[in-house]
Amino acid sequence: MQASLLPYLAFLYFLNNNGAKTPKLSGFGFGFLLLFVIATIPTGIISKTVYGVSLADVDWLHGSAEALLTVNEGGGRREGRRERERERGGGGGRYREGE
Repeated sequence: MQASLLPYLAFLYFLNNNGAKTPKLSGFGFGFLLLFVIATIPTGIISKTVYGVSLADVDWLHGSAEALLTVNEGGGRREGRRERERERGGGGGRYREGE
């Protein structure tokens, strides 16, 4: 992990730089992905030391770590949907007040 951390932090810096035309939620999503990686390390250690098996074999620890990915993915999908609705010039077929 140490070898890939610095390039990823540089990626996050340039992604969130003012000159980058990256949507804010995308920058947040890539940062949140780093949180998933950081959370997976102690859960992997706990599963190995306490239960003597890999993280994938301890459902509650594995599910907790994967929940971070689910939250991350859901936010990105929601933002993508909003962006498509803005490009189409409306609510994507939803009722809008005044119609």
